[in-house]
Amino acid sequence: MTERFLLYIDLLGFSDIVHSKSDLLPDLFRILDKSNAHKHGDFSVIQFSDTLLVYNVPEVTSEHDRSYVAMYLCEFAQEIQYMLLGRDVYLRGLVTCGQFDDIARNTIRRDKRRSKP
Repeated sequence: MTERFLLYIDLLGFSDIVHSKSDLLPDLFRILDKSNAHKHGDFSVIQFSDTLLVYNVPEVTSEHDRSYVAMYLCEFAQEIQYMLLGRDVYLRGLVTCGQFDDIARNTIRRDKRRSKP
């Protein structure tokens, strides 16, 4: 098993948004898609519905590595909250650390061939 840090982000009130403010949905998904977490080579992202999971790919082996990974995960959460400003949508987030391995899951990964809106 590999020591990894995990950022969990969940949009609050998502079912209410789906039922009463559905015009916000494309914008919210664009915000999640724009996160720099998707572009950073040291992190992997799993996104489903209103939930984003971000974790480090390389194993952390030093205090410097731990600080580096924790800092970036906090910055990813901050960036998403900043992009949500003015939309009356908030997130809950959690950063944790533990042992787990990344197993390829082709059924969960986003299909990059999908046409863009």
